[in-house]
Amino acid sequence: MRPGIIHTGDLLLWGANTVVLFYETFSSSYSYTRLGKIENPAGGRRTWQRKREGCPLLPK
Repeated sequence: MRPGIIHTGDLLLWGANTVVLFYETFSSSYSYTRLGKIENPAGGRRTWQRKREGCPLLPK
């Protein structure tokens, strides 16, 4: 799917094996598979930027 506008908190699959959690709303022409959405992403951008070293949802 081509979402057009990606929203803060969208959890999307890009390609075959890349999970992306978005912390900004913006327009996009890329294709994604929608996996879910974080309902209340307030403050998430600060938290996610501080934790760039890894994702707790995926094995290291």
